[in-house]
Amino acid sequence: MASILSRYKKIFSSIDKKKKSNVYLLKGREKFIMEQFEKKIASSVLGGDVKNAFNLSVTYGRDVDIEEFISAANSFPFMAGKKVLVLRELENLRGSCKKLTEYCGDPVESSIVVIIYNTHDQTGRRIKPPRGFQELEKTVEKNGTVLEFRKLYEGDLRRWIIQKAGNMGVKISPEASKTLVERIGGNIYDLKNELDKLAIVYEDRKVDIEDLRQVIGNYRFNGIYDLIDTLEPQRESETLEILFKIINSGTERPSVIVYNLIRNFITLLKIKYGYKSGGYWYAKRRKQANSFTKKEILLWLENLRVADLKIKRSSLPQSLIIISCFLHSFENELYEADNSLERLRVS
Repeated sequence: MASILSRYKKIFSSIDKKKKSNVYLLKGREKFIMEQFEKKIASSVLGGDVKNAFNLSVTYGRDVDIEEFISAANSFPFMAGKKVLVLRELENLRGSCKKLTEYCGDPVESSIVVIIYNTHDQTGRRIKPPRGFQELEKTVEKNGTVLEFRKLYEGDLRRWIIQKAGNMGVKISPEASKTLVERIGGNIYDLKNELDKLAIVYEDRKVDIEDLRQVIGNYRFNGIYDLIDTLEPQRESETLEILFKIINSGTERPSVIVYNLIRNFITLLKIKYGYKSGGYWYAKRRKQANSFTKKEILLWLENLRVADLKIKRSSLPQSLIIISCFLHSFENELYEADNSLERLRVS
């Protein structure tokens, strides 16, 4: 299987070599890498001059006024040859892409517009594109560049960790990189946060699994997996006790808890639908899957999805959100009462 990470390296290295497009559409699941690419374009075009800070604009789909955005794209740069305008999170755009499409049909030579569309949320659920997105994509393909950023496989994530750590002055062993992915998950933002901690403590040193435990904490290594192992009917009090310990210790972010739980329940659902493997791990997960019905697993997945959205968007305490998610799931109730479990489908 070809390395996705190698493809991304080629894309990044080509920025300084090729003539830049006036419009880029970045779409896919790797939000971190798309934003790094966007920053690479901006730095390549604008450099580090103070005056060029006036020629960089970053806005978000939820907040953007499209007419103002297009007006800014049509205006001249400030004492420079080019300006860069970035529109992140197009999936949250209010209204249609029609006016944006019209601009991309005849972009201004002195402006470089970068549009980012996240195709999936953190749970892996596909996000519905804004109205008119397909026409926008076709227009950018004709007049600019469309790049897709697929999710990194585990092997690519481990290589990314080793390379990123090396750039930060830390030599991390393959075994430690594997453990980091298994324990933290596949969210690159979370992985980078842990690498930042390691770089502070272990600069110019080699990091193994025991070093990870000392910096990240033993409880982080065991807590979530203990939590997952107790997730069976009739063990609710034991599950809540571990959950409260994780929350009170402050060693685990609620978003990471949700990510790992979703991954586990997806595995249980696959087993329900006939997935087979071998070894101790599979036997344990098969036993857990047998303790739930398919409908109960779907309910957990839906409640975790809603909790993930609330964590991102709500002003409620994140600990309260995740506890409420658990309590609703224990009672076989949907977290959002206006949803219907009968409408849930497995993608």
